[in-house]
Amino acid sequence: MINALSSYWLILWSIATVICLSWNEGHHLNEALISPRWINYPIFGTDPFGRDLLLLTLKGAFKSMSMAIVATAVIFPISVSLGLIIAIANEGAKQIAKAILDFFISFPAFILALAFVAIIGTGWHTLIASLFLFMLPNAVRLNLVKTESLLKEDYILAASAMGASRFDISLRHLAPQVLQFALIKLPNLFSRLLIAEAALSFMGIGAPLGETTWGMLLSQSRHYLIEAPYMAFFTGLPLFITVFSFQQISENLEFRFIRNH
Repeated sequence: MINALSSYWLILWSIATVICLSWNEGHHLNEALISPRWINYPIFGTDPFGRDLLLLTLKGAFKSMSMAIVATAVIFPISVSLGLIIAIANEGAKQIAKAILDFFISFPAFILALAFVAIIGTGWHTLIASLFLFMLPNAVRLNLVKTESLLKEDYILAASAMGASRFDISLRHLAPQVLQFALIKLPNLFSRLLIAEAALSFMGIGAPLGETTWGMLLSQSRHYLIEAPYMAFFTGLPLFITVFSFQQISENLEFRFIRNH
């Protein structure tokens, strides 16, 4: 039931974010900070400039999800490849690679993001680079652990004992299973990138000034928590439901994978 509702939400929300792109929210100062009206416009209320908060949230969601899609498309193949390469490398190279991963995982990614902003300024490229630093080390570590566990399987040990090269073992046995594992974790990776994007944009890191993203809307709404608390609620609620839905789908895929294997 929950998985079906999650799927319906993601489909409907994604369609709505695309449809709303052609709509102009406009500025109507005489309609600023109107409370939500469930029967008539505006359903989510308006912001301090009189703009429809539902339309702003949909447009912000489209940009945030677009950035998460780009980051996922970059991180996914790199993390799978690096996880395989490190796992089959010789012991010395493997230890060095693991030490580098541990450094980036333990080092606060926000500090690196702030350094990016100080050097190259805010922008979509800064946001993508920050998301890359946020998630790549953990994604590589996850695929590395999975690959190392596969290397201990009997059929892998048997293939190695029969003289199969590391390249053949990786190509025929490891790569398909690690790829399948990574695909199952893909919705979870995407949801974590959405949260990371919202956090970075909330802090003013990455997205250019004036651009509407989920994090930017949440950052703006914190200034009106007393006179217009609905702004933070109706901006954050769709983000929560979207992240929850992706995580539910990921857990369902993982459960089916475990049950079939």
